[in-house]
Amino acid sequence: MNAATATQSFAPVCSYYLVKQGTPNPFLGYSGSSLKRCTRCKGAYYMDGGAQKLQWKIHKKNCKPSSLDTTKMDMDHCTKALKSALYGGSPDLYFIIKRVRE
Repeated sequence: MNAATATQSFAPVCSYYLVKQGTPNPFLGYSGSSLKRCTRCKGAYYMDGGAQKLQWKIHKKNCKPSSLDTTKMDMDHCTKALKSALYGGSPDLYFIIKRVRE
């Protein structure tokens, strides 16, 4: 898998409508533009504010601000944090995986 393919396979998906960023969906009125992110946890993406509002009842149960500064983590720290998050159900899992991909 080359770098372009890897980047494409990790494109964000709207948590409510399940549309992939960059893939237009005329039926839903989505042009393929950038998805909006939850400003609190930064782990959920939405097509628009309406989708976020519709998903909020479900999302709020797991929406927690991230407590990690993954920019200063090396691969060993990422691996340990990932194992901990997987077994502990951490909301920081998104940031750990993102750092590992970098």
